Amino acid sequence: MRPAASQIGPQETDAWNLSQFVGMTKLSSGNSIVWSGLTGFVGIIPSDLVTRLEKGRLNHTDQALQFLQGEGLFYQGDEEGALVDVLEKLAKQGSKPTHYRLVLTGSCDLTCSYCIQAKIRKTMDRRLDPKVICDVVRYVEFHSLPGPIEILLMGGEPLYDVSAAVETITHLTDAFSKSGKNQPHFKLLTNGLNLSEFVDLIGSNATLISDIQVSIDQDRETHDSVKKDRFGNPTFDRAIGGVKRAVDAGIQITLRMNIHDPDLEERFLQTCDQLYDEIGAERFAIYPASVIHRPLAKNRNAAGDEMIRSSFSRLLVNFFLWHYKKTGHLHPNHIPDPRWINCHPKLGPPSMLGPRGEVYSCTYSTPTSPNIEIQLQKSLEGFPLSRNRCEELAEEVWNETCRKCQFLAFCTGTCSVKTAAGQTFTADCESWAERFRTYGEIVEQLGN
Repeated sequence: MRPAASQIGPQETDAWNLSQFVGMTKLSSGNSIVWSGLTGFVGIIPSDLVTRLEKGRLNHTDQALQFLQGEGLFYQGDEEGALVDVLEKLAKQGSKPTHYRLVLTGSCDLTCSYCIQAKIRKTMDRRLDPKVICDVVRYVEFHSLPGPIEILLMGGEPLYDVSAAVETITHLTDAFSKSGKNQPHFKLLTNGLNLSEFVDLIGSNATLISDIQVSIDQDRETHDSVKKDRFGNPTFDRAIGGVKRAVDAGIQITLRMNIHDPDLEERFLQTCDQLYDEIGAERFAIYPASVIHRPLAKNRNAAGDEMIRSSFSRLLVNFFLWHYKKTGHLHPNHIPDPRWINCHPKLGPPSMLGPRGEVYSCTYSTPTSPNIEIQLQKSLEGFPLSRNRCEELAEEVWNETCRKCQFLAFCTGTCSVKTAAGQTFTADCESWAERFRTYGEIVEQLGN
């Protein structure tokens, strides 16, 4: 079993009620995989316990179920407050962030046909100001508890100026080491075009990089048709060459494969097969992601939302099964990690900084003034959130459909329904029930 993401459980009463956020799927062994959309718990339980769970009302003295009592499967009385309990817990955690995002530049050396960043990044279309290094360190140390922290370098294209990216990592590491309070490691989101040069320049400091996500599009033909450099040249081979160089240097690479046409699954899997043969699976993983709902995405109008969701869901399930067959290991994203929908609620102080030292609540928000003193004064206002504010956020973020969803804890915020705030999303959650079932089948197979 994976450890529980929360320890919310029933009080000492005679009867337990099975939570509406619990999902169960029977496996071929007769056991069932069970998960809690409230806490993120995932586990496999024997068939006799499943039968008792399905009855819906259980006695807290039932010793066979004692190990499940803190996993969010049961509730007592009114379950309406359970979401607010989760928000309160997340708000306390979020008030001391450990993950930060730093935009190095708004510039990019590609002309992707579906890019949505050009308009968003206008305020960031400049290089990182050297004084921002000191501001980042002050900001992080002001908000975070002592210990490791993660800084995600992004853009634009963070490797648009490779020397500037390497200098930023070096200077931040040196600055944090002087106080000794926090120890940074770095992640990058990149198009991979200049990744080879980055690996050569970073040298032994590659140990500071925990992961680099490289964005590639579906297959060579699709990628080279939508991702050209500013001279109109194709970029697939150059990006993959950088991936190979990084893996050889010991850096973990996640290849985000942007899916434009889910029906071309066979060609996509052939591309995956070739890449795993060439690169290996030790420090390399592919993850499919849908871009077909972006405003300028290729094939955006080729099919309706319902058809696209179904096709992409099938592709996801088949990809994860293919990955297990290919590597002998479960894909790290076969089932999603518990994450809740915690961007919109703003559960903690802002953790995204721009190249001028400005602070963003999220990627699409209006930045604050790049004045570190003002930011430090205002950033903790209202945090951690009060119980009343958590109740308001529960109403603002989760509609009635969300409140009955067995996958709420795993939600990426991209559902096929409107949120209470009026936003409409579509995504891959149609695939989740089958992904959980196949996950359970593989876990049992590996255990035998």
